[in-house]
Amino acid sequence: MKTKHISNHIPERYKDGLKLEIAAINIVRERALSYVSAIFSTIIISIILFINDPVIVDKYVSRHSLHIHYILLTASLIFIFLTFKVEKIKKHRAKYLKICHYSIVSIVLLLCAAIGVNNELINQRPFAYVIAMFSIAAVVILGRLERYVIFLTSYALYIAGIAYSIKEPSQVFEVYLFTLPLLGLALMVSAMNYSSFIRNYIYNKLIQEKNQQLDNLQKITEEMLKERTEQLSQAKATEQIRTAFFANISHEFRTPLNLIFSTEQLLDDISKGEDLNGNREKINKCNRIIKQNCYRLTRLIGNLIDMTKLDAGCYNACFRNIDVVKTAEDITMSVASYIKDKEIDLIFDTEFEEKVIAIDEYQIKRVLLNLLSNAVKFTPAGGGIYVSLSEQDGYIIISVRDTGIGIPEDMRNKIFERFIQVDKTTTRCREGSGIGLSLVKELIEMHGGSIQLSSEVGKGSEFVIKLPDNRLSEDDLIECACGFEENEEKIKIEFSDIYN
Repeated sequence: MKTKHISNHIPERYKDGLKLEIAAINIVRERALSYVSAIFSTIIISIILFINDPVIVDKYVSRHSLHIHYILLTASLIFIFLTFKVEKIKKHRAKYLKICHYSIVSIVLLLCAAIGVNNELINQRPFAYVIAMFSIAAVVILGRLERYVIFLTSYALYIAGIAYSIKEPSQVFEVYLFTLPLLGLALMVSAMNYSSFIRNYIYNKLIQEKNQQLDNLQKITEEMLKERTEQLSQAKATEQIRTAFFANISHEFRTPLNLIFSTEQLLDDISKGEDLNGNREKINKCNRIIKQNCYRLTRLIGNLIDMTKLDAGCYNACFRNIDVVKTAEDITMSVASYIKDKEIDLIFDTEFEEKVIAIDEYQIKRVLLNLLSNAVKFTPAGGGIYVSLSEQDGYIIISVRDTGIGIPEDMRNKIFERFIQVDKTTTRCREGSGIGLSLVKELIEMHGGSIQLSSEVGKGSEFVIKLPDNRLSEDDLIECACGFEENEEKIKIEFSDIYN
């Protein structure tokens, strides 16, 4: 009942693999049995051929079974040859090997049954058949139908051979009574062998599936853990950026507001005096301070608005065909007059006198002013700032180089990130929100270009802008509603955080 239960409850997903597994194991085991059978037959044949005393030979074996041993030896050797290199059963060879399996089992049992009949006639010892029956039952894995067909057929032929040879019903019945329990025992052994194999196979497969599920679960858990760790790291980084943003912005707003408020108090005190004309210079200075810090607030608010528009994807660029040489030269020369009292040399150089490309002139001026503003901030008196234009591989190259303090190596990859400053201390001698270079990078990329930095501490920095050498066709030109401040106004706004 156990065997029936197991064979009838093999999961469908295992059946194909189980058949191939049984076939593979049977071939290996039957090959081992064939070796034993070949050796056994060789020994018997040798005894019959080389021992001349018929009495001694017939005492242990039957000379009449010599031809049967020849057949058994031949069948065993053929099977070994046909299955010599078979280690794993493939689907396309399964049918061929199944025929080999049934053939060798049937031949061995039938030949051993014939040998047993001969031995029974001589010395009443059916050992050959019994040994073969139990060897196959214990070693070869046979299903229920295979088991009954093979064993019952061979047993029926064995009994028929005995009945035909002995002729005496009582002796036939005696052999029948002696061998029938052995047949039943052989069937039980075969059933137990099959049941044990099926059970172990299913358990092993279940264990493999559970292990695979555990491996998959472990991988999923590791991936989820990695994802959560990355999310946590990103959240921490975002929180750090947010904290830096509010710290910088609060400082940037507070500083000009404090200056405006302090200046307003000073003006209030001056206005209470009687001699306003005598304080005219103080009043003018206060007005300059107020105006400069209003420019600072204007610059900061403008950058924040533009940054928000870029993030939202609603920043409207105004591309026109503009002479980029004139644009760069005009903004550079405007700055030259503004920084002449800082004892910094400003040199402009270009490889061509004119180059018309599609740019948003207002934004390119903002970019150049930002880079020049940074160069002025970090270049000491006696240093130099160099602006140059060249052409390379279909791109216009704009270089802004200074001989300032340079940027540390660990900051060079971060300098274009938002709210990043080389000097983060609250006592820094140069103001800035850390938004400018991030905005510069996004504006240049909006043009289809790129910006790169090379720097050496103590020797200066160079920002290299690459803009595509493209022009708009007449059909692509659009009316721009952008307002353009005068260069002087833009410079005052961009240079507002450089105090004289």
